[in-house]
Amino acid sequence: MASCASISSPTGGPKDTIAPKLDTSFPPNYSTQFEASKVTLVFDEYISLKSASQQISISPPLKEKPTILSSGREVSIKWNDTLLDNTTYIISFGSSITDFNEGNVNDKFKYVFSTGDFIDSLELRGYVYDKTGTGAKDIMVALYDWQTLKVSDSIPYKNLPTYYAYTDENGKFELTNIKYSKFHVVAFQDIRQNFKLNSGTEPIAFSNDTLITGLENEPLELQLFLPEGAKRFYGARHEGFGQIQLAYSYPIPALRVKTLPENDS
Repeated sequence: MASCASISSPTGGPKDTIAPKLDTSFPPNYSTQFEASKVTLVFDEYISLKSASQQISISPPLKEKPTILSSGREVSIKWNDTLLDNTTYIISFGSSITDFNEGNVNDKFKYVFSTGDFIDSLELRGYVYDKTGTGAKDIMVALYDWQTLKVSDSIPYKNLPTYYAYTDENGKFELTNIKYSKFHVVAFQDIRQNFKLNSGTEPIAFSNDTLITGLENEPLELQLFLPEGAKRFYGARHEGFGQIQLAYSYPIPALRVKTLPENDS
């Protein structure tokens, strides 16, 4: 009537499906009168930090890239830039923070602080799409405060954005903790990761109207287009008897050649 128990390996308990959460931060998250040059974040479990240079962004942008280190449950971010006065900064982590064992992603985490007396709280959302209507991912949506622009022409080529965010895989973007002001809005692919439009051959989108931030901003819809390249005549050279080669930077659908009258004098 008696028999041995069935021997099997322990199950280990239910599978972990919860992403890492912030336990402590130094200075505390949402600090005001911020004067530090380093942030240390401690999570409630061991984490892995993936693609930090691509996923972690600081808005407004810093001139030099910060140093980002991870060990155990901690992430540290250190910078050498002098922070702007009375400015709210947002450190967005994208999908870089995952737990060590199961890879659960905390894709909503942000660290926010202000060098002034309060945290800005306005928000802006929207959608960037291409000419087919498909959402465009990894496009930088940049806001330029018109009051602080040093150069008003060629804005995305010569100015750093006041705020920025990247579109997700569906073309959607979200900007949080922005201030009340007037902004120019431009969206483009930041190929060199220097927060500027470089060659002018990448798809770009912009709003024709100046954006005034408020409590109830309508979602922005921005359609990308490929800007027309500059039309240039590069020069001409003699190829042979009765032959001249003309070089243009764009197609010439119909070229008419007119000979000049001979000069008899």
